[in-house]
Amino acid sequence: MPVVATSHARTPLLADQAVHWLLLLRSDHADEKDRIAFDEWRRADTRHEKAWQDLAAGLGHSFGRLTEHYPAPADLDADDVTHHPMQWRRRFLQTAVGGLSLAGIAAAVNLRYPLEGVDADHVTATRQRRQVALQDGSRLLLDARSVVDIDFSEGARHIHLRQGAIRAVVAPDTQRPFAVHTAEGSVRALGTDYMVRQEMQRTLVAVHKHSVEIVTRSGARGTVTAGVGARFDAAMVDQPRDALIDEAAWEHGMVTVRGRPLADIVSALRPYHYGMLRISAAAGAVRVSGTFSLDDPLATLALLADALPITLTQYTPLIVLIERRTA
Repeated sequence: MPVVATSHARTPLLADQAVHWLLLLRSDHADEKDRIAFDEWRRADTRHEKAWQDLAAGLGHSFGRLTEHYPAPADLDADDVTHHPMQWRRRFLQTAVGGLSLAGIAAAVNLRYPLEGVDADHVTATRQRRQVALQDGSRLLLDARSVVDIDFSEGARHIHLRQGAIRAVVAPDTQRPFAVHTAEGSVRALGTDYMVRQEMQRTLVAVHKHSVEIVTRSGARGTVTAGVGARFDAAMVDQPRDALIDEAAWEHGMVTVRGRPLADIVSALRPYHYGMLRISAAAGAVRVSGTFSLDDPLATLALLADALPITLTQYTPLIVLIERRTA
C-alpha cells in the first residue's frame, strides 16, 4: 500500500491531486467548469503539470492517449511537458511524487477504476453498473469495471467492448447495422436486446429478445436466438445453450449458478471487490447452485462459507483468501 509522508498531512500531495483530476475527468460527473478548473490547476504551478505528466507516463504505453484527451494548456512550456517522456517512465518505479510512488498510485487507483479504460469513451468503476444513452436512441448497461468505445458513422454503429460486459438495447435503424466487437469477433444485432461479455480469450453472448449473428475473427458464423447464450473464440462458435442465459443475471446485481464451480462465482464477484479475491484450486472446484448478490462480495462469500466446506481468510481489508476446509 502507498505510504503518505506525515509532514504533508495538511496539504494534499501533488500525486493525490493528479489522481483526483484523472478520476473526475473520466467520470460522468465532470462538466465544462471542471475541465476549466483542471486547466487552471495545471497552469498554476509547473509542479502540477509535472505531477500530471508523471502519472500519465507512469501508467505505461497502454495509456498513451491520456495526454491526447487532456493536452497541456497553451501557455505551458512545451519543452517541460512533452520532450522528456522517457525520463518520466524511468522514474516510474524509482521515485515518488510528493512522497507517494507512482506504482502505489496506479495500484490504488486501479482498485476502484480500471486503468485500462483511461482513454475509453465509457468506463465503469469497481462495484458500479451504469446506463449509457447513445445518440441513436439505443441504450447500454455496463457491468462493473467495463471499458467501451463508441464508433457511430452514417453507415454503421460499432460498439467496441474492451473489458467487462454490456447489455445493448438497440434502437431500430435499417440503414445502420449495430454490432458489438470483442477481441474474438463481432456480434451483430438482428433484433433489439442482448448481452455481451469479454472473457479470457473468448466472448459470451446471451440474447434477451430476437437474435444475433456472431462472426468470429476467422470468419466462422453462428446465430443465437432469444432465451439462450453461446460462447465463441477467434475460430469457432460453440453450441448455444439455455443455461448460459444465467450469465446475464449481473444486469440485476446478481450472479446465478446451477451446479457450477465456486471459482465461477468468485470470478463474477471480482469486479465488485475493492481488492483481491484469491481462491485455491480445491475450493474453486466446489459445486454451487443458487442466486447471490454481487454488490457486497464479502457478505456473499460469508454466506457461502456458512453453507460450503470453505474458509475465508482476510489478510487486509482488501485481500481475501478462499480455501477448501480441511477435516
